[in-house]
Amino acid sequence: MSGRLVAALCVVMLLTGATLAAGLFITFAPSGESGPDARGRNEIAANGAVQGELYPGDPVAEAVLVAQEDDRIEAVRAVASTAPWNDLIVAGPFRMTVDGEYTLVLPARPEPYTVADLRALAPDTFVEEEPGVFLLTENLVVSSGATLALAEGTVLRLLSTPERFTSVVGLGGTLDLAGTGQRPVSITSWDPAASGPDTNTVDGRAYLRVLGGYAAVQSVELTDLGFWSGNTGGFALTGTGGEVELAGDPARVAPSPVAGAQTLPEEFTEVAVADSVDLSTVSAELSDVTATGNAYGVFVANATNVTIADSLVAGSLVDGIAFHRHVTDSRVTGTTSQDNAVDGLSLARSSRQVLFDGVVATGNGRNGVSLDAQPLADGPSAIGTTVEEFGDNEISGGVFRDNGRYGVEVNGGVDTRVRDALIEANDNGIVVGQDADSVLLTGNELVGNVTQGIAIRDGVRGVEIRDNTIAGGDTGVYVRNAAATVEDNRLADIMNHGVTVVGDASDVVVRANTIGGSGSIAIWTEDSEGARVVANDLEDWLPAATVTRVLGDVFQPLTVIWLTLALVLVVTALTRRGRQFTGVRNPYADHAPLTTLTPGVVSRESLGRVAS
Repeated sequence: MSGRLVAALCVVMLLTGATLAAGLFITFAPSGESGPDARGRNEIAANGAVQGELYPGDPVAEAVLVAQEDDRIEAVRAVASTAPWNDLIVAGPFRMTVDGEYTLVLPARPEPYTVADLRALAPDTFVEEEPGVFLLTENLVVSSGATLALAEGTVLRLLSTPERFTSVVGLGGTLDLAGTGQRPVSITSWDPAASGPDTNTVDGRAYLRVLGGYAAVQSVELTDLGFWSGNTGGFALTGTGGEVELAGDPARVAPSPVAGAQTLPEEFTEVAVADSVDLSTVSAELSDVTATGNAYGVFVANATNVTIADSLVAGSLVDGIAFHRHVTDSRVTGTTSQDNAVDGLSLARSSRQVLFDGVVATGNGRNGVSLDAQPLADGPSAIGTTVEEFGDNEISGGVFRDNGRYGVEVNGGVDTRVRDALIEANDNGIVVGQDADSVLLTGNELVGNVTQGIAIRDGVRGVEIRDNTIAGGDTGVYVRNAAATVEDNRLADIMNHGVTVVGDASDVVVRANTIGGSGSIAIWTEDSEGARVVANDLEDWLPAATVTRVLGDVFQPLTVIWLTLALVLVVTALTRRGRQFTGVRNPYADHAPLTTLTPGVVSRESLGRVAS
């Protein structure tokens, strides 16, 4: 075979290879970030159920400080409850010490306690550092029947140093913080040596708590408060879960040379419990609150009728807004919770009738919202805990974007609704599991969630997935060993399966959905039994592009014919008869026009002259 023929064959092979390579590139070229690592999600900590970003403090040291705070508050409760009947305590505010810590107690009275009262009661420990800015260097307790009122523009700095920290605790009383948009009330931890807030939780940190009673909080800034537990987490609204009979060891008190309110005498060492105080629940109204850098932005437990509206929670070391146990008839509206280490908003077991309306949860380390309504126990237990499921919780509207794990997670419970929300760019959009029952997912827009738009898993019953729009991601709807109706949804740009059904699917219906995208199969049911798939529109679904399929498309019979013809033409153009090659020749060289063989047109007269 001549060198020219070899060259011709190489040209044809290069053309064929280029065609195939172009097809493969177009088919499999990356379309952008497509997995968790590409979106920075490998920063999620593998620390079991918590996940999100790891807490930066010292668990052992901080847990000890939490226990000490519990002991101090118990001692104060015991003394405060008996104050009206104890001859050693004159009427009015008093101060006591517990383990060397000062606590100023404000007992019941009709008029609220104000900044002016605090300056009179604690001139040494409530100091005005500059106009409207006050440093509190002892603990403060607001007893049942008392109200602490801070007016607009007040800046309260709570001492928080490596040696000690202070707190304000409403012990059945009322906390009234009344700022305005132009002049908010500001409460922050404060380290005088650093001339700024305390950002280190290892040695404890100043905090605010309402234990029982009521809080009215309007236009307030809460900054760098709290540590380790929910109760000491920053701004906590908690009850005890039942009416508490005060008992226990006598309060250890001693005289203290602090001006202002009376200090209990040294002989005041025994407390006779004469009454009970109902601290079982707390209620609150929060509006236009900004909480940044707290351990928990806002922590709520054993509460009813709590409302949080038009607020911002950001940069918390754990959850942004945590509705822990036994929260009922409460709501969060128009509020943003962003860039928190774990969940933007969370609702724990034993809570019911909670509404998240128009909330925004973005950039959180784990989930945008976590709803857990599982029973507190699944059988007999040491304290006989109920096995009742909780529920009647709802997410309405809102935006859940770019969270580390899920946009919305629902675990257990009954009658949960997620409607009309935008859920975008999470690893998974909505995940329902842990035997949840009667869950409605409707009117939601799920965009660019990497793995699954909606996932229904293992034992979930009575799920209705209706009228949702799902765009992008590997799988639109995933159902595994669960009972669900997937109906009237619109799916587009799905990269693997529009709907995947796995395991026991005897109560699964996939009906009247419009599914578009490209993948192996639009509705995958091969690993399931009993699924009913009816009247879905798959017109916009394209088969998955695999290497085998691309090769098959490129090497169709007609394509092979054209490539063969191209080979013949190239070989013909580059070769000739004989051994020598003299270049490209004209194939019509032997077919000269007639005009080239004659002189052309001549006159009759010239022909006559030639004849004569």
